[in-house]
Amino acid sequence: TASKAQDAVLKVGTDTLGSYLLTSSTNKFTAVATGMDVEIKTVGTQAADITVAADNSGVKNNLQKFVDAYNSLQSTASDLTSFSIDANTRGLLQGNSIVSRVLERIDSVRNMRGADPSSPIRSLVDLGVRIGESGKLELDGTKLEAALSNHPEDVQEFLNTKNTGFADKLSNALKYLTDTVDGSLTRESSSMDTNVEILTSRITELNEILADRRERLVIQFANMETTLSRLQQQQTAITSFVSIYSSSSSDK
Repeated sequence: TASKAQDAVLKVGTDTLGSYLLTSSTNKFTAVATGMDVEIKTVGTQAADITVAADNSGVKNNLQKFVDAYNSLQSTASDLTSFSIDANTRGLLQGNSIVSRVLERIDSVRNMRGADPSSPIRSLVDLGVRIGESGKLELDGTKLEAALSNHPEDVQEFLNTKNTGFADKLSNALKYLTDTVDGSLTRESSSMDTNVEILTSRITELNEILADRRERLVIQFANMETTLSRLQQQQTAITSFVSIYSSSSSDK
């Protein structure tokens, strides 16, 4: 026989005064505690202890991604702006200021300081992000764990405060550089495309001018050849005439 479905019931707490009941038709309970949702998998027969701890892996992973991306940017910039005296070769953007502008923009975020002078977390250095002996950015996991354990709210404020936190400042810097409408790189790319079009058009014009000049020179050369041939024919005729005249004069 069919039985009427019942909502799941979750009792939070074990003491009589502080405990309370929650119900759900989907076995999922939201905001059971601050920032915690619960999903019931089976009927419980006794109280279950739940330990809630902060998951710091997300912060560490995201900071490591930033470190890796920053080092990759530095390597790419070095390749694009390189110059070898011995080989007489240069990078594609050697001498172009766009590379230094990009690095300056990102470095301004990397070196940012938090607004609260009394906070123990005011920079990425306080989170273990520093320049290593190799000259590349490194993440000190031990220092980061200590900061997260001892000053979690300060870390949260430094990273995620709206508009002034590291995350928003980095996002704004990247948008300033890469926005598809008016980003610095977009404008630079458009400028380069325009210059390429101008140079291509100029090359086409010069090729047409050179082709026309060549055609005129070929015609002039042909005319000179014709004139020279006629002069040679005239010289031959004059030489023959002189020879005949001289011969006639000697017979007399």
